[in-house]
Amino acid sequence: MKKLSAFIKLIRIEHWIKNFFVFLPLFFDGSFGNFNALIQTFFIFVSFCFAASSIYCLNDILDVNNDRIHKTKCKRPIASGELSLNEGVFIMISLLFLSVVPLLLCKNAIKCAGTLISYYIINIAYCLGMKNIAILDVILLAFGYILRLIGGSFAGNIPLSQWIVIMTYLLSLFLALAKRKDDVMIMQQTGIPPRKNTTRYSLDFINQLLTLTTAVIIFCYIMYTVQSDVTQRFGTKYLYITTIFVLSGFTRYLQLSFVDNQGGDPVKIAIHDSVIRIVLLLWIISFGVIIYLPHFI
Repeated sequence: MKKLSAFIKLIRIEHWIKNFFVFLPLFFDGSFGNFNALIQTFFIFVSFCFAASSIYCLNDILDVNNDRIHKTKCKRPIASGELSLNEGVFIMISLLFLSVVPLLLCKNAIKCAGTLISYYIINIAYCLGMKNIAILDVILLAFGYILRLIGGSFAGNIPLSQWIVIMTYLLSLFLALAKRKDDVMIMQQTGIPPRKNTTRYSLDFINQLLTLTTAVIIFCYIMYTVQSDVTQRFGTKYLYITTIFVLSGFTRYLQLSFVDNQGGDPVKIAIHDSVIRIVLLLWIISFGVIIYLPHFI
């Protein structure tokens, strides 16, 4: 049971939530009711889950020495000794091979495979040293989300709106910067930088970037909801109403980050903070009702 528990911690199943970005093209296109496109997108979702977990294994293998002296990362399976390095390598390779299997079921298998390969190569470069270069590290992480978006577009055969691409990149940049803030806070408490590039960040610098990114994301979202081609495609001019929940969600996160100093991993905050969960659910429901309900009336 201990090995199984360690395995689950190693592959970080809770982070699979990030791979739901592959479904955004379907959702924003109003094609969530297209069963065939939904199944095709699910295949690449599974591929990204396995590929991402393989990368997490690689990262923990390469960072094992640094993780052992980290305040929280020392509890990771390989750093703590729950799993050996050899076991970590075996799991990493197995997950990589498993990520290929669902692609064989995709109609646009070559394009989907190209997206997944690009994602894996970028993350290998990140793990091998790019993550130590401030700013470049968050840019690469953000690009990983764009590749998820593109993969979902290929799988569902749905064209991407430029606004969706911009918003996805900015949102993923926001997520990456928030994680860097957590590193800076740990460095201030312990005097030890969790990453080699943490000294190239500061709380003031990251807070300003988070505020700026939030403002641009909200602006882009509003522009998206009022674009004539978008309102015509969905047959509604009321999408702008969902901005209320987007603004509320970011406001809540900034409150937790700036006031309560809980600026850690936004994924974990979204999972554990009831306010953000409710706001996110209300946004999904409101957006879904506005674009899908007319089809059933």
